[in-house]
Order: sequence, then C-alpha cells, then structure tokens
Amino acid sequence: MEKDRPFILLLNGPLGCGKSTLGEALVESLDQAVFLDGDALCALNPPPSDERAVLNQSIALLVSQHLANGYRTFVISHAWEMPGQLEDLQDVLDQLAAPTVKVLLLTLPRDANLQRIDIRRRSRAIDEADFEDAQFQMEHELFSNSPPNHLGIPFDATESVDVLVRNVKEMLGLDSI
Repeated sequence: MEKDRPFILLLNGPLGCGKSTLGEALVESLDQAVFLDGDALCALNPPPSDERAVLNQSIALLVSQHLANGYRTFVISHAWEMPGQLEDLQDVLDQLAAPTVKVLLLTLPRDANLQRIDIRRRSRAIDEADFEDAQFQMEHELFSNSPPNHLGIPFDATESVDVLVRNVKEMLGLDSI
C-alpha cells in the first residue's frame, strides 16, 4: 500500500451484516482515518431523483474536505447492489486524488444476519420491521447470488468485531499505512 496515496475501503453487504459496526471499529484503530455511513448520507426527505449521484457527490465532497485536513484513510459503508454503482463511485473518487479503493462484501449466514437485525431492532425507538424485512430479503438474495468478487471481495463477518478489525487490517495491509 502506498503511504502517500489515499486509501478508501468500501464495506458492502446486506442490511444488518455489520458494515457500520466494523467501519466504526476499524477507523478507531487507524490513524488519520474517517468513517462515512453511506446510508446516513443518502437519508434525505424527500429522496432525490438520482439518489446514487447525490450519494457519490456527498462522498466525494466529504473525502475531499477530509483530505484537505490531513486524513488519508476512509472507510465507507453502504449497500451497493450493482457493479455499475461501484464503478460510478470509483470514477468520482478517481477525480479527487486517485485513491486506492478496495471493496469488501461482508457475508453472514442468513440466521446470524437475522439475529443481528433483531438485536438492532430492539434498540431502536422507531419500528422499521416491515421495511427491514423486505430490504433484508431483497439484499440477502442479491448478495448471496452475485458472482464471486462481483460486488466486493467476500469477507466472512461472523467473528467478533475485534477479530474482524484485525483480519481486515492484515488482509489489506492497513497497519502499514
């Protein structure tokens, strides 16, 4: 990994697989690192007509701002459902500083993923069960049936957060940046 080149890790996967949890923990273990939650960046009411373009523009703006302030590593969580969406984001990011971009597709067995969603549900004030059930069903099917490396490098997210952070850092050489 080049030390001077910005590094961007995209955490992809279905609802409840641990993208945000892993992203936050990973950033806490790195220097000059920023976590961006793609879901929060595109949670607009009313939704824009081109939600993906707004998300990409928001990510580019925030990455650019953080680069100007010395941050070099970015972990961004979201569910990118098609390779073209990842390619569009890569094109936008390449215009900034030609960063190294890696995509991990977090995977979990269906039952473990549903358990995590249930735990998350119990801690929320707003009942989004119907939305989450439909979203999980669609995303789980999509990510489970995508060709290998189509939407990211498969990464088993069944371990504890500490173990996952260590595994990601080893896999991607993040301790050396």
